[in-house]
Amino acid sequence: MSKRNPSATSRQAFGNSRISLSPVAANDSVLGDAGALRRRRVNHVLHYYALTDMLAFFVGFMLAWNLTQLVSSLFMGSAVFEPAQEYDAFRVASYSAIAAGCLMWFQHKGHYRVRINFWQELKNVVCSMTVAMMANGFLQFATKSDFSRVWLMSGWVFAGVAIVVFRGLFRMGLRRQGLWTVRTLLVGGGATAEDTRQVLENEKSLGYIIVSQVRDLPSEFMRAGRSWE
Repeated sequence: MSKRNPSATSRQAFGNSRISLSPVAANDSVLGDAGALRRRRVNHVLHYYALTDMLAFFVGFMLAWNLTQLVSSLFMGSAVFEPAQEYDAFRVASYSAIAAGCLMWFQHKGHYRVRINFWQELKNVVCSMTVAMMANGFLQFATKSDFSRVWLMSGWVFAGVAIVVFRGLFRMGLRRQGLWTVRTLLVGGGATAEDTRQVLENEKSLGYIIVSQVRDLPSEFMRAGRSWE
């Protein structure tokens, strides 16, 4: 008998029609408009990821600038950033444009709408920073700009690290205020439901806490007198 992989089967769990995860509150209905409204409310805070990501790109740029200034002054005895020079303005503009592209790509991948587990989030951030670094390098090379490779590489590396750190701090702050945790009702039974439960319990960063489980929804519905209350 083969052993099930909870991580693999969990992907089926969220798409299986017999399995449902519903945010619940003490006085909310399990299903219906109230449940949908609460689901939108608990995920609304994810929109603030966009602000933390913007701050992370700015911090990454400034850290890379200071690092390059330090390296240049120590080994070359010259300054790196002169705002009056045209190529520096282009460097700032290209970095800002590519950073905006990264934000739009995060939006497309659902980072600002749905909760994503840490490793998938990290994978997306690493991939986007790698592509951004290559695109930035291509622009600098195509325009024959006198650019610093230290700045080019460290800027996106610092930005990627800052994105992960700032998002983690943001989640930590929400968790302390009780705004990140979602009391969840697991609807369904069998092996898929148990795998879903195990994955949610292992992925604490998602904030889902299963408070109850309905294994047979039709039977429970009939037992409740055909009422969702």
